[in-house]
Amino acid sequence: DGDVTNKDNGTLKLDGNTIGGTLTQNGKDMTVTNNGANAASLAGNGNGTLEGTLRLSNDSQTVTDKNTYNGVLKGTGGLAIDKGTEALTNHQAYTGDTTVAQNAGLNLTGSLAGALNNNGTSTLQDGSSVAGEVTNSGKLNATNATLSKALNNSGTTTLQDGSSVAGEVTNSGKLDATNATLSKALNNAGKATLTGGSQASATNSSGLTLAGGNKTDGDVTNKDNGTLKLDGNTI
Repeated sequence: DGDVTNKDNGTLKLDGNTIGGTLTQNGKDMTVTNNGANAASLAGNGNGTLEGTLRLSNDSQTVTDKNTYNGVLKGTGGLAIDKGTEALTNHQAYTGDTTVAQNAGLNLTGSLAGALNNNGTSTLQDGSSVAGEVTNSGKLNATNATLSKALNNSGTTTLQDGSSVAGEVTNSGKLDATNATLSKALNNAGKATLTGGSQASATNSSGLTLAGGNKTDGDVTNKDNGTLKLDGNTI
């Protein structure tokens, strides 16, 4: 029910177990096997390996030392934040998915090597990046962040202050982009407002506003029941 702390030259192996408190990795090595493991939160500065999925579930929505991890996790496993908030500050190397549940949150100031599936609240900031595809059905806030593949949004996504998306953006929810760069097409079937910044092209079948110096490098197509508002932009 309490905390587990790995320190100094400690080697910790987690194999299908549950930790009721905080898992702190400050030791030589930590491994989560294919059977996975559960903990309330993850903290510490030491590195580890995810062969399976590490699931986190805590009651705190506030970032503290107990739910901030500064180390690096590698491996083919993944990280699931089922409840509460977890902060990742370093450049993670594990290639499995990072999944954020509806009542959970991720605060990322480092990077993810795999995909991000957000059903809760995820904040990407301070030069953070996601190498895999990003799928959002919750609330996603990206400030000066890099998304290296596609963005699929059915929730609420805010891109601002130099954020960029390298892949296609598909929106059926609400998308607000301010001074963001969309390197490929925007396919909008929801509500999207792009102020400043640029996109390769745009296809709209719902509500799209291009404003405040926004630039579309290619074509803009308004179709079906689409409503398009052009306000100081360039196509």
